[in-house]
Amino acid sequence: MTRAWQFTNGRSWPVDAQETGDELERIREENGGQLRPEGVVDAARDPQSLLHPCFEWDDAVAGEKYRREQASNLIRSIRVLLIRSDENGEEKLPVRAFINVIPEGSDTRVYLPRALVASTPTLYNQAVNDAISYLRAAEVRLAEFRDMRKDVERIRQVRLKLETRSDEAHP
Repeated sequence: MTRAWQFTNGRSWPVDAQETGDELERIREENGGQLRPEGVVDAARDPQSLLHPCFEWDDAVAGEKYRREQASNLIRSIRVLLIRSDENGEEKLPVRAFINVIPEGSDTRVYLPRALVASTPTLYNQAVNDAISYLRAAEVRLAEFRDMRKDVERIRQVRLKLETRSDEAHP
């Protein structure tokens, strides 16, 4: 199956999104189905690697921890295009390709394909709970601004709906 990849809006990388998505998928497959920033950095060390230009290799400028953060940013920025066709034509929806979760039996966060997370109840529930946490944080942050009250209420409603749905889907 061929996938169409792109970077999220507003992100620019010195590499092609399609090739990057394919390379991240290859790295994931070579690492037992899990994508970790340190695995991406290791693969990108080779100057011939497609991903090599995405990183700062001068240790005087950036150390290993910084390169791992660069790898996380790269992984989070890649989108897979879902192509939906109907009688009105074709629609391409960019969605996050990899979701950061903690697999069962592990204590370390890794990136897994969105489709795998969506089809695995424990991972799906984890991703929904992470989203709920982000919404709570947004509520708190935006509540400080008087002109944002209506938006905060909308966010709260979405969060409550997700919490209810999460409770019903995964008791």
